[in-house]
Order: sequence, then structure tokens, then C-alpha cells
Amino acid sequence: LDGELALVGVKVAGFDFGDGTTSSFRFATSKGTLESDFTQFVRGKSTYGGRWKIDLNSPPSMDVEVKVEAGSRIEDLADIVFAELKAGEIAQGKVNEGRLSLKGPFERLDGSFAAKGSDLAVKGEKFSSYRAAGRWRQGAIWIDDLVATKGSGAQLYARGSLGLAPDGAKDGLGG
Repeated sequence: LDGELALVGVKVAGFDFGDGTTSSFRFATSKGTLESDFTQFVRGKSTYGGRWKIDLNSPPSMDVEVKVEAGSRIEDLADIVFAELKAGEIAQGKVNEGRLSLKGPFERLDGSFAAKGSDLAVKGEKFSSYRAAGRWRQGAIWIDDLVATKGSGAQLYARGSLGLAPDGAKDGLGG
């Protein structure tokens, strides 16, 4: 089955991708796959797009490669992954460039992400610019390089894993 497709409220494997439109959708019933060479997604006031493939065989898996359009907002994009944490309420700002790549079974995704932007605010703390790069490994999210720069030139560096503390402790962002 080939055709065009309008997607509303796309949620896959805990990711809330938003709405999308594609002109190159394929559903291969014999293979149990759905895929698109390019889908344009909109979430809030942000736009991003790229290719994706969902394999419904056991174990269900996905392969996604998207780029974020300049002018998108962190608060829209962060909630794709961290909606249950209300990440959009914790961090706001502009994305000047960004990309996301994920592949593998839903429960054990591998991939990478990178973003650069401006006007970042995290829990009210303001930064003039930022860059971030990280990865997914077996479903765990790691920040490998985060640098946020204030207008004064002072910088914040961070790296580590993102997730709930194993002992149930609260995080350093008031969560």
C-alpha cells in the first residue's frame, strides 16, 4: 500500500511526535512495516522532518532520522521524549539546528542527538546560547556534551545520564 498520509497525534514507543504529513508513505503488509522517505512533523510551534520506518514484527522496532528546522522551540521538542516529566516547563529556548537518530527495538533504542540554539532558560536560569550532544544506548539517554553560555561569557558544562534516580531520589531540577 503506497500513498499520501496525514498523521494526527503520532505516538510511538513513548515518543509523542505531534502531527505529520507525508507524500511517500508505504505499508508493506507482507513485511509488517510502515515507512516514509520524508514526513514533515509539527509539534507546537516547531517543525522537523525526515525519514522513518516502523517494523511491527517481534520485537517491534523503529528507525528514525530527523532534522529540526531553525526557529523551533526546545519546549515543543523536549516533550517528544520527556512529556511525562513536563520537560517543556523546565526548559525553553530556540533551536537553531538539531537532529535526532534512533534505531532498534522500542525498549532498547540506540541513537544520537545534537542541538544548538539560543535564548535558553532552564528553571528560570537564562543562557544566551547552548549546544548539546548525546546518545541513546539500549534505551538509556546520555548527555555527552552540554555547554550553556551566559551573556557574560560564563559557561555551564554538563554530562551524564537522564532518567529517574534508581533509589527514587529527587533530581537536581526540583523534580
